[in-house]
Amino acid sequence: MVGSTVIAQVFQTIAIQNLPTSEASVILSTECIFAMLVSVIFTGETLTVPSLCGFALIFGAILLSEIQLPSAKRQRGTTEGD
Repeated sequence: MVGSTVIAQVFQTIAIQNLPTSEASVILSTECIFAMLVSVIFTGETLTVPSLCGFALIFGAILLSEIQLPSAKRQRGTTEGD
């Protein structure tokens, strides 16, 4: 089990090493979406309210970390200029 995870991580690292960072981060950010879809489609896992809430929290945190809000840009600009 551990070996298959290590092999998957190695292949993933090799596959994204030549991509621009912005594209690689978007691809890696979608990992939780594909994990949920694969578990439902291939293993027959049922989606419960706690699992959907967990997915929403993780995906929301990923989106927040990837998107710069306009107010954050203005605040950074004022602190750097002082």
